[in-house]
Amino acid sequence: MKLPISVCMIVRDEEKNLPRCLGSIAPHVQEMVVIDTGSQDRSVEIARSFGATVGFRAWDDDFAAARNASLELAKEPWILVLDADEEFASTLPALEKALEGPGFSRLVRMRLLDAQGNYQEVPLPRLFRNRPDIRYRKPVHESVQDDLWRLGETAPTACDVVLLHHGYHGEDVTARGKIERNLRIHRHRREQGDADLFDLYKEAQILLRPEEAAERRALLEEACRKLEETPAPVRKEWPWAGKLRALFGQDLFNSGEMARAATALAEDPNEVPTPELSRARLELAWRSGHAAADEDIERLHSLGDVPGLKTARIRKAQQQDDAAVLETFAGGGDIEASVWLSLLLLERGGMAEGMHWLALLLAKESEQPCVRYASGVFLAKSGDLKSAGDLLSSVNGFCAPLATAWRSALRCTSEASAMNILEEMPAPVHIAQAGLATALADTAGVRIELDSGFAAAAVERHAEGWKAFLR
Repeated sequence: MKLPISVCMIVRDEEKNLPRCLGSIAPHVQEMVVIDTGSQDRSVEIARSFGATVGFRAWDDDFAAARNASLELAKEPWILVLDADEEFASTLPALEKALEGPGFSRLVRMRLLDAQGNYQEVPLPRLFRNRPDIRYRKPVHESVQDDLWRLGETAPTACDVVLLHHGYHGEDVTARGKIERNLRIHRHRREQGDADLFDLYKEAQILLRPEEAAERRALLEEACRKLEETPAPVRKEWPWAGKLRALFGQDLFNSGEMARAATALAEDPNEVPTPELSRARLELAWRSGHAAADEDIERLHSLGDVPGLKTARIRKAQQQDDAAVLETFAGGGDIEASVWLSLLLLERGGMAEGMHWLALLLAKESEQPCVRYASGVFLAKSGDLKSAGDLLSSVNGFCAPLATAWRSALRCTSEASAMNILEEMPAPVHIAQAGLATALADTAGVRIELDSGFAAAAVERHAEGWKAFLR
């Protein structure tokens, strides 16, 4: 049985992905339309081998125009939009049921897969009626949502159709230059004065290099200012509003602006709940020394964010020195939980017990940055400062601020004065760094002002730990 659906796609040099994509959906739909934008490989041949109608359009940095060209060729009453790096992963009954009832569109369940097979699920209006007044807008991050709103459909109907998106594997993004292409389109749109709040948010998302930090901050500041000026009923219809604030909050706490981050990440009842916002608040709590909010953990659970929920529970246990919870996760093979457990046991005087868990990590995960961090701490505690410094210098990722703090502490015990190190230290972006700064200031007999967003009691606790080491 084939349903009255036209699958619409745009492709370019997708011979690697097309067989998986078309093979997954071809048995279930009456028609497939593929617009080729300049392939040099076998994409056109493969599309035709699956029975697709193939059209051609020169690429001009406009995704909406290319998608609309595919819609113009569609003949069936419903349209399902796919990308070549996606895959239909549902059932015929689920797809058939989605076509029942009123409304112009359906929200499909898009699962964004990472390289490890984990996913974040995002609802997207990819299934909609074939009407000339439903078309894509925006040259990048294009959507039909604006036309659906104009038709009065502010809340598309959810359905159980599942699509898998394979294109967020880091190597694929880098290899194909998607970031550079999208950034070029965004900047041109902004230079022409056509960028709206959503455009600013999407452009800020891809400004990741250190040399782009100032541009990214300016975009986020402007976007969040415009968001605050937007009427609450409108914000309620934007599922990305919370994601924008999460991005801004992360940018702030990555710069050591904890108090501003807390304000930017505050709960807003006029927004659609997003796991990104809860994850950002939980990371801020971990960085600043404040207690993780149970409601954010519950929200991750209710939204089905399994990886985020796991990280939140592990870091809450680390904050609370809860060895039992850490051991439960570590026993299940979690690397981060094993790292925190080994370090907690070390702090409690159990060098041998801590080494037991660290040895398990070193046997399998010795190159993981957080494992290198734990190894560096163990070496430092055992007195091998040079080896510890060498290991800690290679740490990146979420443990990087802690590794930086340890490297500063090692210098203080060997080659530099507390005052010199304090003057060279950047703004603390983690409670461990704030505690070290306080300890160094006490040692040097000076007073410092930390960002007010750090938890005072946690700063003092960390400072005491550093003082014991520095002695």
